[in-house]
Amino acid sequence: MNLLETYRALVRNNVIEADPAQAAAAVALIRPRVAVPIHYGTFSPIGAAARHVQRVGDPAKAFVARAAEAAPDVAVRVLAPGESLALDGA
Repeated sequence: MNLLETYRALVRNNVIEADPAQAAAAVALIRPRVAVPIHYGTFSPIGAAARHVQRVGDPAKAFVARAAEAAPDVAVRVLAPGESLALDGA
């Protein structure tokens, strides 16, 4: 899959949407130094997070596993809500 095909696969109605496998494939193609999954499970109703994980699994953990297979040279960081990540300019 080339970069244009990856873009077309992930962008729907001007919104980027990807499941863990698609996101890992994009990471393998783009090869950033660091990949940070965001907005996973954020649309679950308040108090329903445990049921959401039981129903669909943990997308962040799935992404970490898939990215490790597809792009082992890319660091993957899963941040807690409110946590930040400092990136150097180098």
